Amino acid sequence: KGTIQDYAQAAKWFRQAARQGNDHARNNLGWLHEHGLGVPRNFLEAAKLYEFAAKDKRDAITGKSRTGHPFAQNNLGCLVRDGRGVERNPTQAVRWFRRAAKAKNHHALHNLGMMYEQGLGVKQDAREAGTLYLESATLGNVYAMNSLGWLFEKGRGTARSYERAMYWYKQAAARGYALAMHNVATLHRDGKGVEIDLIIAAEWYEKAAHRGNAYSQAMLAWMYENGRGVNQDFVLAAEWYRRAANQGLSVGQISLGLFYFHGAGVDKNLAEAYKWLLLSADNGHKKAAKY
Repeated sequence: KGTIQDYAQAAKWFRQAARQGNDHARNNLGWLHEHGLGVPRNFLEAAKLYEFAAKDKRDAITGKSRTGHPFAQNNLGCLVRDGRGVERNPTQAVRWFRRAAKAKNHHALHNLGMMYEQGLGVKQDAREAGTLYLESATLGNVYAMNSLGWLFEKGRGTARSYERAMYWYKQAAARGYALAMHNVATLHRDGKGVEIDLIIAAEWYEKAAHRGNAYSQAMLAWMYENGRGVNQDFVLAAEWYRRAANQGLSVGQISLGLFYFHGAGVDKNLAEAYKWLLLSADNGHKKAAKY
């Protein structure tokens, strides 16, 4: 803030601070290496920096112990969970998430919840996942809000409650999380916890679609194609299918291919139709493989 964004310069200053023992700088420099911002992407270097910052340390002068950096612990847990720069080890990832979660790091609380929900590195326990998601969500984590909504919608680890699912989805959606917007739309589309309202569903799908959610883009396209919740418009349907298709979504690719095949909303073009149908088939869409 107050200056031009420059990741290379940021990396330079983080590096200097890290040499002076600043664990916050080590974590930030690791993050730049992980994402290839201002420095070459290097997961191994990111893992080294995270690990150094994540470990507890003893002050050489005072002899007092200083706990590791919670953000670095969480970030290292993610690399270990996914096997990026280090050997994949879900159990070790859980240990790092737990250490960061103990410091009330909301990212770690959510990540630890996902490990329990999926049974990665720990015994699967949807109830414990829900407890962790709730704590993370209370601290403002939008991903945890959405995950908590998902548990309520599916009745995993708790009694099924579409009303509570809607509450948490809307909490995350209000903070700009596109996947939560998509989930709000789907509950309205299917009449779960609310009356079926395709107009409201279309409005939420459009919000998520503009934020890049490919599934919402494809669903909004379908609604324009069929005149459900919106006025039928093949041109807009083709445009939204194209956006979903460009993100690699197979249902968007097959739909766009068929639009080109029939000349719906676009000029008929068999070469384009074949291209998109082939891409959809390559991405595993069974119907596309039949064309």
